[in-house]
Amino acid sequence: MTEDINQPSKIIDRSQPPRNMPLPEMVWPGVEHHLIEWAGGHIPVDLIEGGGHDLVRIEWQFPAGSWHESKPLLASLTNRMLQEGSVGHNSKQIAEKLDYYGAYLHHEGGVHRSMVGVYSLGKHLEAVLPLVWELIFQPTFPEHELMTTIQNRLQELSVSRNKVSVLSRNRLMGLLFGEQHPYGYSTREEDLLSVTAQDLHAFHQQFYTVDGLRLVVAGGHTHEAFRKLQRSCPTSLPQGTSASGGIHPAPSGGIHPASHPPLESAPHSGNLPNWQRVEKAEATQHALRLGRTAPTRTHPDYPALEVLITLLGGYFGSRLMKNLREDKGYTYGVGAALHSRLMSGWISISTEVGAAVDLDARSEIIHEMNRLCDELVTPEELNRVRAYLEGSLRSAFEGPFSPADRLSDVQVFGLDFSYYQRYLEVLRNIQATQLKELAATYLRPDTFIAVVAGGTATD
Repeated sequence: MTEDINQPSKIIDRSQPPRNMPLPEMVWPGVEHHLIEWAGGHIPVDLIEGGGHDLVRIEWQFPAGSWHESKPLLASLTNRMLQEGSVGHNSKQIAEKLDYYGAYLHHEGGVHRSMVGVYSLGKHLEAVLPLVWELIFQPTFPEHELMTTIQNRLQELSVSRNKVSVLSRNRLMGLLFGEQHPYGYSTREEDLLSVTAQDLHAFHQQFYTVDGLRLVVAGGHTHEAFRKLQRSCPTSLPQGTSASGGIHPAPSGGIHPASHPPLESAPHSGNLPNWQRVEKAEATQHALRLGRTAPTRTHPDYPALEVLITLLGGYFGSRLMKNLREDKGYTYGVGAALHSRLMSGWISISTEVGAAVDLDARSEIIHEMNRLCDELVTPEELNRVRAYLEGSLRSAFEGPFSPADRLSDVQVFGLDFSYYQRYLEVLRNIQATQLKELAATYLRPDTFIAVVAGGTATD
């Protein structure tokens, strides 16, 4: 007998919102710690299982970031050039072999560490891994490939110089940390042109060694991938004594973040920040950017501060978006973010507006910062941001490789997945009074450096 779908018991009342369902508790991924044995010792390897599929990602992580440079851009160019030629293959052969096996190489030259990774089907790892070991530890840095890479970077630099958003960011970071500091440095044409293949060889020889190297294997069938990784490991690898996984002094002339004046010690005067201007005469848009130093992930204030900054401008329902975009129509987008690197963190607020509303937009940004310092957040608003951040945290762990990415985010600070559990507890229990106290410490406008990039000054 067919059921009558028009029976009252089957009708959904569309006037009522769906019933709230409790979310299941977060289950943090397991991490297995293994060692690759080779003739000179062992290399630590983290295994993070990400399902039963055959796709795997393996990353080689080195303490070889820009923090360690003797001259600018060595870290990023060394990392970029690894795939441009090795002792057994030129760049074309490397690309063709990876393509033949459906493998993909990715790399990143960061501030405190650099990484080379490969995505591959598990069944092809035995063919792909020897090539990856070779290009990582036996690159040749061909002169002609280096010149092509530098020319490409120069073109990118020429384009970025015309963007007010880039100009404002570069000026702000230089003001916060110093233009020669790894956190405050912006690429310069003369620095690109000064890099030689000999410089890259020297940097590679010093920092791409097993000293401080860590591997991360994520995806499907990680135990089988680890066995193949162990079998493919060369019998001879360079051993260094300088990297050691630690932190080296900043380049000569740089400003160490720890010596930067603590901005939160400034008296609360209620004054507006002193806006620094970057002239871009033909620009029709003005880029506004404010920033100040802040704690890193290891500081007890960090999780709660992330809630506060998200509420200010970290999602579409934030106060800055509602004010500057929805209510005033000054901008398409405005945002606030909390950034954390090993030696220092910072808060940034950024947007682009028309020149005619530049001053009004600045005033509204300051207004929203002061509101958080002076008023309590409503329970409804706090619950919204809680729901958003918990949903974001859960989505950040979805997929076969995301858990490994989240581990890498905190591992550089000496943390593990327990950090996210502590963050979740803070998120669920934080109160409006705590947010107001944090805002009084970290969001006072007079503690911020502010930059506007654009046309003729209107202030």
